[in-house]
Amino acid sequence: MNWLSDVSTFSTSLDKYMLFITVVCGAVTLIILSFIALFCFKYHASKVTNEVKALTNRTLEAILIIFTLSFFMYFFYRATNIYQAQVTPQKADYEIFVYAKQWMWKFHHPNGFTEVNSLHLPKNKRINFVMISEDVIHSLFLPDFRVKQDLLPEVYTTMSIHPLKLGTFPLFCTEYCGTDHALMKGRINIIEDEDYKRLIHQPNGTGGRDLFVKNDCLTCHNEGSKLAPSLVSLKRSDEELRRSILYPHTEKVKGFEAIMPSYKDTLSEGEVHSLIQYIKSMRKIDEKLL
Repeated sequence: MNWLSDVSTFSTSLDKYMLFITVVCGAVTLIILSFIALFCFKYHASKVTNEVKALTNRTLEAILIIFTLSFFMYFFYRATNIYQAQVTPQKADYEIFVYAKQWMWKFHHPNGFTEVNSLHLPKNKRINFVMISEDVIHSLFLPDFRVKQDLLPEVYTTMSIHPLKLGTFPLFCTEYCGTDHALMKGRINIIEDEDYKRLIHQPNGTGGRDLFVKNDCLTCHNEGSKLAPSLVSLKRSDEELRRSILYPHTEKVKGFEAIMPSYKDTLSEGEVHSLIQYIKSMRKIDEKLL
């Protein structure tokens, strides 16, 4: 029987940690129960003829306190490292944008290809998820990968996985989000990288460059423009770029008037993310030329 999950690198490390905790706690429990049974027999009232004097040993107490505290601090250290590995974006081969709303999951691949309630990912590649909710708090749970992360309205959250095994695995929403919460589920399909590349090159999405051109962004955001700052030299995080597109009056740039219209009712969250990725790619090209 395999006690450890081998679906991803993270699931393996987490299972090893949980097994370690279980073994340690089980051993401590057996030791304590053994001493209780021994003392119940040895110091039973029928076997003690003289009055038992209280034993005080400060050195023993100090050793037990330090030993126990050290164990708990080690548990905390290991758990913190594992959690940090889950939520900290890694240098990834692919980035998947996850968009949740009552009661469905929508996944956007790097080139704009989208899937609903089903996600295909390549084996042996590092994957970063960038996630957001349209309405209430949802939570993406991949039980076989041992990862879970909340999706919040108006805020990007992240999660990383590194699949190691081919197959189909379930995914769930684990934050109560309304009437059909129990039906908000799907599947994750791990396939070979070659198959994944063929899949995502199906033209069912709108790329960031197409959106940039379609919405005439370059009319104002060009080098030397006095209407709006150049997007190539503008240093903003994903969160700030999103707010600039949806709520432009909250992200003013010094030296420019707040004349940009809001695209909140024009662009979907997936399209906003595609635009952000295209703007970031423009920066990378510019940095290579410097």
